[in-house]
Amino acid sequence: MSVKFKHNPASQTITVKKGETSQFVFVSDKGLKYESDKPSEHPVKLVFDLKGADSDFEVIGLIVGHGEQDFPFDIQINHISPKTIGRVWLKSVLTDAARQTVNAMISIPKGANGADSHLSHRTLVLSPKARTKTIPSLEILEDDVKASHGATVSRIDKDQLFYLQSRGLSEPEAKNMIVDGFMEDLVAKIKDEKVQNQVRKLIKWYEF
Repeated sequence: MSVKFKHNPASQTITVKKGETSQFVFVSDKGLKYESDKPSEHPVKLVFDLKGADSDFEVIGLIVGHGEQDFPFDIQINHISPKTIGRVWLKSVLTDAARQTVNAMISIPKGANGADSHLSHRTLVLSPKARTKTIPSLEILEDDVKASHGATVSRIDKDQLFYLQSRGLSEPEAKNMIVDGFMEDLVAKIKDEKVQNQVRKLIKWYEF
């Protein structure tokens, strides 16, 4: 399996060929500076075109937001050929006054029978000023397909935080342990050990 990694990716389109099995992994920790409550007019647009039949493609994305940063993303996975498998796994951790807006689309046109697609976005919010908005959508024009999506937002469990502090950890140490656990199951999906370690280093650089 080939694994492509991008740190703070720019807008791009990736084409997946026939029979290809691959992953696109990204970490975004440098957002835009925002000065109003209006959504950004310059989102990062990530488009994935599954043009080859029998391809299997996975997106693994991690967003880490600090300060007054804005993380606008438009993510679209297009099942153009029959019998394609697509997975989009996103996780975000937001603190301070960071915000994100994620528009995520699964598109399965007529003729792409046998497509199997799933999109998931989970966000952990660490500050009352941080804001998140995820808009998942489906555009399905074929009957013989599987498609699903989901988005959740959660905060640190106070009981879990109290337990870790009772074991001798400071509050920042306990928060970082919770964040590491939240991210790790997604990092573990990466099929390249070097990329796994690179992603872990980027995430652990922060103190929550």
